[in-house]
Amino acid sequence: MASHFKNGDIVAWKGWKLLSDGTVLRETYEGVLVNVITETVGGRSVTYARVLPFQNDIIVEVNVFCLQKVNQKD
Repeated sequence: MASHFKNGDIVAWKGWKLLSDGTVLRETYEGVLVNVITETVGGRSVTYARVLPFQNDIIVEVNVFCLQKVNQKD
């Protein structure tokens, strides 16, 4: 799965956003893949990506199974 991605790819993933009134929204986020990391957690290999979202300048870690490549239009 991780081999489908390379640094610099534009990716999208879905997440939850909690509003101040208690409403929960499902949102789609997009950003630039910075790098892919595999670590051992609980005796298993877990692969996740570090992504710089377009919405802000804080790098987030997202499980690679949650990511989709965004098709770039010419």
